[in-house]
Amino acid sequence: MKYLLKKIIIFLRSIVTKIIRRIQELHSCKQNQEHMTDNQETEIIPSKENLVRGFVCPYPGCSFGTCQDTLYADPANAFFSVVDGVSEGMGQSYYVKLLSRYKSSSDNIRLLESDAENIHSIWKEYQEGLIAEGRMPRNAHRLYQEGKFAHATYIRLKFYPGTKESDNIRWKCAVLGDSALIHIHKSDDTLIIKHVLMSNENVRVDKFKYSDANGYYDFSQAPDQLDENGSWLENEAYIEDVICEAGDIFLLTTDHVSAWILDDSTNSVSRINQLLSTQTQEEFQELIDNERQENPETGRQNMGDDDSTALIIEIRDPQKIEFRVTAIIDPREKYEEEKSQKIVKNSSETIQNSNDFTLSSIENVADEGEISTVNESDVQCMDNIKEQL
Repeated sequence: MKYLLKKIIIFLRSIVTKIIRRIQELHSCKQNQEHMTDNQETEIIPSKENLVRGFVCPYPGCSFGTCQDTLYADPANAFFSVVDGVSEGMGQSYYVKLLSRYKSSSDNIRLLESDAENIHSIWKEYQEGLIAEGRMPRNAHRLYQEGKFAHATYIRLKFYPGTKESDNIRWKCAVLGDSALIHIHKSDDTLIIKHVLMSNENVRVDKFKYSDANGYYDFSQAPDQLDENGSWLENEAYIEDVICEAGDIFLLTTDHVSAWILDDSTNSVSRINQLLSTQTQEEFQELIDNERQENPETGRQNMGDDDSTALIIEIRDPQKIEFRVTAIIDPREKYEEEKSQKIVKNSSETIQNSNDFTLSSIENVADEGEISTVNESDVQCMDNIKEQL
C-alpha cells in the first residue's frame, strides 16, 4: 500500500511539474513579446542571458550510485568543472566530487602538486574515518590497503571580467586527461570549432586548434589523471585570456562524449548540434542511449559504453559575467531519487556520501552525513566497467 501511494505521489508530482513548466514557458513568451518594436512584423527577440545546463548518464544498466562522472556549476563565481574518475581504486564518487568543487588558495584554476596532495589528504581522512567506524566494505578496504586510490581527469573553466568595463568577458581553462573542452562559435546556421583542449601530445603540440584528421585525438586506456602526488600535472593543457563573443558555446565533456564528437570529423558538427538540441536530462539520456546502439552502417556503436557527461555553456551576452542555470544533474541526487522510486533494491555494498559543498581550502569541508548503499546489480556493473579498462 505504501509503495502504491509513493507511485501515485510521484505521478502527481510529474503532472504538477509539467503544468508549472508550461506556465513558465507562457510567461517567458509574454516577456519576450514585450520587447517587440512598434510597426514591425511580429518577432520574438531571443534572450541575451548566458545559459548553463549539464547532464550525466551512468554506464548502461547501472544506477547513478556507481557513476564516476560529476559536474559542477558555480555561476556566482563563474566557475564550472567536469570530472571523470578513471582508476580501479575505491572511493571514486567522493573523490570526483571533491575535485569538481576544489578551489585552490590562489584562486587559480590550474592545479599544483600541493593541490593534488590537499585533495588526496581530505579524501584519505574520510576513508580512515570509515575504517575506524567499521563502515568501509571489505573489498574497498582491501583496495585501500593495496594503495589503489581514486584518480580522475578534469576540466576547470572560469570566466572573468576584461580590463575595462566596456570589454567583453574573458575565459581560461585547464584540462588534465581525455575529458575535453570544446569551444565552438555558432552564428545563424554556421558552427565553427575554435578550440579543443585535452592533455595529450597531439593537442598540446597543435596549440589546442581543431584538426579534421581522423584519429588525431587520443582517447587511450591510460589518460593523464590527477593522483595523490600530481604525477601528471606537467601535462596539464591550459589556455587563458581568450575574449568571449556572442555565439560562443563551451562543451565540457567526459571521454566517451568527447570521442563521439572528435573521433569522426565528418560527423563532428552534426553531433555537436544533436548535443546542443538537448535541454533536459531525459533528452540527453535518449541521445546517449541511441548512440550506444550498434550503427547498422558501421557495425559498431557510435558511442562506447561508459558514464557520459556534458556541461553546456552558451554565451549570449559577452559583456555580462552572469549565468543562468537551466538544468544541472547531480549524480548523488539522482541516486537518491532512484532509491526513492525503488529502482535500487537489495542493497549489499556501500559507497561514500558526497553531499554538495565547496572547498576554498583544506579546512573548509562540510559534513558528509551518512553513507548510502549500492545494490548487487551495481556491483556487477562495476565488474563490467573494470573489464573495459
